Amino acid sequence: MIQTNGHEARDRFADPERPPMDPPSGLRRIKLRPHEMGDARTATDDLFVLAHLGVPRVDARKWSLRIDGLVGEPTS
Repeated sequence: MIQTNGHEARDRFADPERPPMDPPSGLRRIKLRPHEMGDARTATDDLFVLAHLGVPRVDARKWSLRIDGLVGEPTS
């Protein structure tokens, strides 16, 4: 944290705690080729995953999102 105008603010350049990646490297899972996708909606089992840096595993009970900075109304 840093002090600005008497208020505490998070150092936006500090590295945030990163979740573990599983797998730790890229993941590519494409079940259907484009010409095999004929329905207007894609079934859940046919969704594709393309994650260049791996897939973060986040504990939903501990996870939060904060929107601040140059926004009209900061929120979390």
